[in-house]
Amino acid sequence: MTSGLLRLLDARERAAVLAHERAHLHRRHHRTTALAAMATAVNPLLRPVESAVGLLVERSADEDAARSVADRRLVARTIAKVALAAHGPRTVLGFDGSSTRRRVEALTRPAPQALRRGGPTVGGTVVVAGLSLAAAAAALAEFVELLRAWLPAA
Repeated sequence: MTSGLLRLLDARERAAVLAHERAHLHRRHHRTTALAAMATAVNPLLRPVESAVGLLVERSADEDAARSVADRRLVARTIAKVALAAHGPRTVLGFDGSSTRRRVEALTRPAPQALRRGGPTVGGTVVVAGLSLAAAAAALAEFVELLRAWLPAA
């Protein structure tokens, strides 16, 4: 959080942002996104999976923040406000490929049933990351076989 962002947000909005960021740390989202990024580095065809993982971890943190501050609309409004301040209206409206609009829309609807029951919010992310890693490993093995076929025997 920058000093400019601190000045822009009121106390409840700051609490929402901090709850969101704490959720990322608590759930170790950096590990999940790093796995997805590594898988994409090995196999660029997995770029959509990396984007999906990014959206899922943001949504997970959004839902955790909404539970923490007990106000889904506050979190939605704060996400939009931060995105507008940082990137302008194109990001909030999703014209630049940003997921901000989708995140805000999700928070303006009732919480999904699994979240109301207190179910895991990143289970899908873990599965997607695991599949991404498996696909990357398979692609790497194929690439090694291709190299062996093209390179002269030593």
